[in-house]
Amino acid sequence: EFDIEAANNAIEGIRTSLSEGADPYVAARREYLEGLSALRSGDMERAISKFDQAIALDIRPVVAKAKYAKINAELAQKDITPEEAIEQFQKMEFAWRGDDLEVEIQKRVGDLHIATGDMREGLKTFRQIVKSFAKNPKARDIAREMADIFNQLFLEGGADKLSPVKALALYYEYRELTPLGKKGDQMISLLADRLIKVDLLDQATQLLDHQVNFRLKGEQKSYTGTKLAVVHLWNDKPQDSLNILQKTRWRALPASVKQERLHIRSQANAALGDYEEALELLLDDKSKKADLLRTEIYWKSKNWAKVIPSLQKLLNDAGAPRQDKLNAMDRQRLMQLAVAMSLSNDQKGIADIRKAYRKKLVDTPDLDAFDLITEDPDGSEKEFRKRATAIAKVSQAESFMAGYREQLKNGNFWATN
Repeated sequence: EFDIEAANNAIEGIRTSLSEGADPYVAARREYLEGLSALRSGDMERAISKFDQAIALDIRPVVAKAKYAKINAELAQKDITPEEAIEQFQKMEFAWRGDDLEVEIQKRVGDLHIATGDMREGLKTFRQIVKSFAKNPKARDIAREMADIFNQLFLEGGADKLSPVKALALYYEYRELTPLGKKGDQMISLLADRLIKVDLLDQATQLLDHQVNFRLKGEQKSYTGTKLAVVHLWNDKPQDSLNILQKTRWRALPASVKQERLHIRSQANAALGDYEEALELLLDDKSKKADLLRTEIYWKSKNWAKVIPSLQKLLNDAGAPRQDKLNAMDRQRLMQLAVAMSLSNDQKGIADIRKAYRKKLVDTPDLDAFDLITEDPDGSEKEFRKRATAIAKVSQAESFMAGYREQLKNGNFWATN
């Protein structure tokens, strides 16, 4: 804190010196100290006036200090904006080099950048101080402050105010601030999840791949590899998904995680067209996820005879026959069932599901298409084209991967967390 009494005593000493014919440096210093005294007393107008008088005497070391103090006073008075203050401080940097004042000026510029939300410029300014004044004790404090700011951005949600692309760019520019150990791993994971949410999958892959290759070992490496394998599937790279699962094997994983990785392997094999291997991996699996995967594999392989009972099981397990209305997922499965029966020419099955489910589709967007697929065709070419179009529009619902999407949306993305 500034000692007003000490300053006033110094000022009196300077006045005495002036009366004895001291040089202009002493006069300039007197005006500067009187400005500081007024500033700390709360008399901002007098302080600014005194700083102006000190500047007018044009004694270089005192001018720099007086300008610095004046800009801060005007900023406190809101006579200038933070942006204007930054501009004036930066002009001072070019005019004054060589002592702790330059560090103070640059630090103030960095603080103002941070305060106004320009994190990139703030960190850039701090980095320059640390680089240029490595032996200065203040530089070490600033280095610690940079680490704290980086943690606030990427561990405590500060970077959520930035677009994902800008957040990623900022992370890469200052990635040397990533802490070692669990905090750093959590930081990378949070940023990767945010990128995944907005489908920046290539960028998320780079972050997760770096973790797998350079930061993690054992169980945590396997968990992150599982996440990366799912991202590869979303990014239409099933072979990469299989490769990363192979690379991140770990024997001591919990049974639930081993099962999840098995499901991802099955999905990746199906995406590559290896349906036999995909089904083989699920042979003894009675879980709901396995049922979903088998249904999708049967659909992709156009195995209508297997799709029909598989979809019926999913609908029954979901309680669809007992519901007055069907949710979107059950309507999708019903439409797929209708298509599979139509393509298999299962007229009895079509009649049965029409009787059981049509009323449940009233006032839904699927009713017209359901009618086109399940009504007795009149045999006309126009009717055939309508029917064929309706069938073609019923695409596979990626139920297995949709489950991961839903977990991500709810902030509980991975079973392996």
